[in-house]
Amino acid sequence: MTYFLDKPVERAFARNVYEYFEQEYIQEFGVDWDQFRPKGNSLHMKTTLNATTSSSTTVPDNANVFNEDETQNIMRMKSLVKTTTSLIKDYGPRHVIAGGCFVSYFHNQTPRDVDVFILDCSGDENYFEFISESGVIDTNIYEISKVSKYMNNPNVINVILDKESTIQYIFTKYKTRKDVIREFDYVHCCASYHDGKLHIGRAIYDAIANKKLIVNNKENLEEYREEKFLKAGFTK
Repeated sequence: MTYFLDKPVERAFARNVYEYFEQEYIQEFGVDWDQFRPKGNSLHMKTTLNATTSSSTTVPDNANVFNEDETQNIMRMKSLVKTTTSLIKDYGPRHVIAGGCFVSYFHNQTPRDVDVFILDCSGDENYFEFISESGVIDTNIYEISKVSKYMNNPNVINVILDKESTIQYIFTKYKTRKDVIREFDYVHCCASYHDGKLHIGRAIYDAIANKKLIVNNKENLEEYREEKFLKAGFTK
């Protein structure tokens, strides 16, 4: 079986969609991405064999297909988050930007803060060297968070807020981007930018666009978080 985008699109658009497909549902559904290729002005998707289950697996119809307007929204979010990376000292593969900032980017609002997760921290590092050229904390600019929602997480070692850029550096024991995303309470928080790629699937996009409160990890639900999002216009 082959799926097509609902209308012909520019080849560049197909390549854009290709990038987002690659990152999320393809691996989740066990699809061999080498079978997927932008062809002509359409994006073709083929049924392939799931190597782990030996069963035929097809990406569900419309599971991760973005139309042209949606793709433009995604590209705009990616452009905005890339601006943030330019403010991060030595930005690299240990940095993951994730969380509610993407909701703000999508709805043309200024994020209250931007969460930047630093992967694979040992606890013995000088964290200020990650964010300051001098390696010394300037308390007029940086604030070591004592009340961050992340400090109750055993995988979080330290949280430092840059009050000028509103970047919140979260130093973690997590090894991968997926380890970070797995812990988020709600789906709309699960968009992430890592190593030059924006990771966003159909479900995440819809939760952000429609401000729907959908549970991602029920073990990490807290009442104050639900109340905060409901006040911000989310609905269940």
